[in-house]
Amino acid sequence: MKDEKLTQKLEQFFQTEENKTEQDLQSIFFYPFHSDMRFLLFEVMGYHGDYGITLHSMIDFGKNLNTNAKGESLIDLPGFTYAITIPVDPKEEIELFELANEFIVEWFIDRFHQAGGVSFPYDCYLMWHDDVTAIDMKKRVRIDTELLYNE
Repeated sequence: MKDEKLTQKLEQFFQTEENKTEQDLQSIFFYPFHSDMRFLLFEVMGYHGDYGITLHSMIDFGKNLNTNAKGESLIDLPGFTYAITIPVDPKEEIELFELANEFIVEWFIDRFHQAGGVSFPYDCYLMWHDDVTAIDMKKRVRIDTELLYNE
């Protein structure tokens, strides 16, 4: 199967997740974050078709906040989980998951923009777990996370 067909299958799978993802993002944009928060970090983890995007309220890349403006735990913030269940030939699985790794980042940033994220007053970054770079979700540019420590 060619990349084009696998990409088409990924697009079809993620299309079913668009509305819920955008609604969850919109609820985040109205959440009462702590006044010390400087930015939001969306951290992508996963492989082999199971992906999770965890949200962190951050002071800098070395320190996150665990409470909101009311002093409550951030436990009620939505998380994002995607279990890609696309039937493919076992020989194509590696190719599918490599494509998914690239696809999920752009797709999630597109949902962020559709949900109105550009107007959100805080900076937002998306990065793979343990990566040294992140993507500025508003500007769609990759940055070195070292630049975000204690700015």
